[in-house]
Amino acid sequence: MLPVVSANVGPLLVDGAPPRVKQVVAKVLALAEGTLQNRTNGENLPTLVQEILIVVLRDELDIEQHDEVLAVATQILNAA
Repeated sequence: MLPVVSANVGPLLVDGAPPRVKQVVAKVLALAEGTLQNRTNGENLPTLVQEILIVVLRDELDIEQHDEVLAVATQILNAA
């Protein structure tokens, strides 16, 4: 299922998209295909991207800090 979902994010990753949006989408997809593989699906993936993007845009999370992003993603998934 995730390859289908990730195949549809092309418009978010084009050159015109803001860099932070591209970073968040790429990071969440990497987590969804790796560490969080058994926790993510087509239903919760968009919410996960949205919620992490909000936190990043508020400057409350550095998308480069893998462990922090993973912790926030886990909290979001636990609340879902």
